[in-house]
Amino acid sequence: MGGYVVDTSAWIEFFRGSVEGSLVAKHIFPEPSEMATILTPTIVISELRSTYIRDGKDSQFYEDLEKIRSIGIIFQELDESTSIDAGTKHRKSHTPQNQISQIDCILWAIAEKMDMKVLSTDKHFKDCPSAVFIPMGGE
Repeated sequence: MGGYVVDTSAWIEFFRGSVEGSLVAKHIFPEPSEMATILTPTIVISELRSTYIRDGKDSQFYEDLEKIRSIGIIFQELDESTSIDAGTKHRKSHTPQNQISQIDCILWAIAEKMDMKVLSTDKHFKDCPSAVFIPMGGE
């Protein structure tokens, strides 16, 4: 299939309009008239909602959610095999040096299942072969 499973950190930077967000945009829109295949799992929407409330941007959330919908597909499926794969990835990858979360491993498993890459600014994806990692600042 190709394309990207967009992680929470990538959407946050995209909507902030940061330097990293402009790099996210270049992956989503590789050419002015083109758009990559974009999936956003519902668990990412949940994380975004929490972040917007924490940051006092509650009213901005629904506007940005509409933009996400217009850019790609909000993906709702988390089946048994993907859940098992995510649990395996979490156990094998979670170390004192890499505190990757269960949610990140779910995104990783979905990306592999869909033959896509995770698009993220989260340092836990730095060495993940199934991710396009966009470093923050000086990382």
